Parts: sequence; C-alpha cells; structure tokens
Amino acid sequence: MHPPQAVWELMFPIVSHGPNAEAEAIKKGSAVQLQGSRTGPHDQWIKVSDTDTGKIVTGALWKFYNSNPYRVPFGEFDPTWFSEGEPRDLCNSMNTQLRAWRPETMAAPHALLKILFTHPEDRNRGVAGLLVEWGTRKADKRGLEAYVEEGQLVHLHLDLADLSTIKASAEAFLAKNTRLDIVFNNAGVLLPPQGSKTAQGRELQIGTNCLDLLHFTKLLRPMLAVTAKTAAKSSIRVVWVSSNSAKISSPQNGIDMTDIDYHIDKNAVTKCGTSKASDIFHSSESA
Repeated sequence: MHPPQAVWELMFPIVSHGPNAEAEAIKKGSAVQLQGSRTGPHDQWIKVSDTDTGKIVTGALWKFYNSNPYRVPFGEFDPTWFSEGEPRDLCNSMNTQLRAWRPETMAAPHALLKILFTHPEDRNRGVAGLLVEWGTRKADKRGLEAYVEEGQLVHLHLDLADLSTIKASAEAFLAKNTRLDIVFNNAGVLLPPQGSKTAQGRELQIGTNCLDLLHFTKLLRPMLAVTAKTAAKSSIRVVWVSSNSAKISSPQNGIDMTDIDYHIDKNAVTKCGTSKASDIFHSSESA
C-alpha cells in the first residue's frame, strides 16, 4: 500500500536530534519490544533456522491462555514520550482501539498467533505454514480455540495518493473476480509531515483517507450489487473505518467545506480528525 503508513511514529517516535537520531529510536523501540516479548508467561516463541548459515528463516509468537486473560481490564496506556496535548491523546486513543476487540472476541481460554514473520528471501516456500500447524496442533491437544487468520492474500496495487491510478486498480480487481462480499475502507495515513499532498495536490490525509477511497469504492459498487442478488440478505457491506480522532481532533464547529483544500492551513492532527470525520459522513451517506 502506498503511501507508507506513518502510524508507528506515534508509538516509536524519533525524539532526539542529530545524524544518529533514527538509529537511536530504532534501538530503543527494539529493546522495548524485546523486553515485552520475554516477560509473558503464556508466550512461546518458535523458529526455523538454516542449518548451514544459522540464519532465522521464519519465526512466530504463539500465546496459550488456559483461562480468560481479559477478566481484568487493560490498564491505561500512557505514552509518556509525548508531552500533554493532542499527539499524546491521539496515541492513547489509537492504542485503546487496537486492543479493544480482543476482550470482545476472545474472552475465554484460547491460543493466539500474535506474530508470524518470514525472511524475504525465503517466502513462498511454505516454511511459515509449519509454525502455524505447530501452534494449531498444540491448541487442539489443549482443547483451545486458535485464532489465526485464514484465506489467500493477494496483492492488489492501490496508490491512494494518486487519484489517476485508482481506476486501473479497480479494473484489475474486477477482471480477476466475479463476486465481492465486503469492502473494508481502512487504508490511510496518519500525521504525515505538514504540507504533504497527493499527486493531484490535495492534502494527503483527506485525499488518501477519504476522497481516493471513495472513488475506488464507487468503481466496485456494480460488483457489490451483482453479488447482493444471490447473497444472504444484508450480508453485502461497505465498511468505512473511522477513529476516535473524529471526535477528539476534528473541528469543534464542524468541517468548513469551503476550506477542504486548506488554503487556511491547519495542523496535522486537525487534518487527521477531519479526514476521519469525513469517513463517518461517507458511511452515513452510503447506508
């Protein structure tokens, strides 16, 4: 997906300055992740290595819970690397949303495949499947439900930062498929550098998160309509994903539609909130 996702700048920001600032941030973020991965009593890391070189080919983190791990609510997330203000509130809101679905879906003993990775040079060889099979067999022996993504993942080039490319992407999808049951409009960018724009000169967040997604969805609607004729009633859907930033950081007096091009400039957080509030508008109008 293009443009690159900047969300992790909230979780692992570059807070220092100088030529080594990025390397220092990566080192610190890696240490935090490594420490967290070593402390879980339910965690089991497994890996496949090349016996000749010692290189790790693929690895996974399985979590096995013999009781409901969500009986105690999550503690409050506090991104102390930000001072008080909108970025800190937005980071806290994002993390809360990322974790919220688990207590609703997995409030019972279960196994969870949390991390699965394969070295780029060793992909498409089936090695990652060995680790998936290992975990699901272990879950079966314990009588646990296993939460693992299923299905075939097929790449479709979609450049949401360039409206002129959207039609070709939609046509590529339509040429290879005969039905479409659901569209999740969840792609987007978060807090890009101030002044970032799409190829057509629109502010990057409103262009990527809203306008270009709307055009892509419009081109897919005929196939959605055809699928709906033979599918179960109300099973065909278009889902517009917003966030709490629509409430937290969108303009308090509403979006000024005469300034959607930001000739009166706003900060990146307000632009993010505006784009997410616009997604709610799209959802309402599409219902």
